[in-house]
Amino acid sequence: MLSDALGATAVASIPPGQRAIDYLEAGGDMIVVNRTPDAVAMAEALVAKANDDPAFARRIDQSVLRVLREKERLGLLPCG
Repeated sequence: MLSDALGATAVASIPPGQRAIDYLEAGGDMIVVNRTPDAVAMAEALVAKANDDPAFARRIDQSVLRVLREKERLGLLPCG
């Protein structure tokens, strides 16, 4: 599942890192964000949570595999 913009004004009151964690915990796979500082904060929060929570790390792995499998199905792998 691909997110709508997690940098939208409607969710701006939620810290970026928490937005990312909540989205993945809700079953999302790929985050769209329109601000680099938010993307950095999200990535840092996801890494920190994955380092502290093996179940969450597995959840991220599942998302990555789903995205890569879909790219492969669409002929988008290998990249570059």
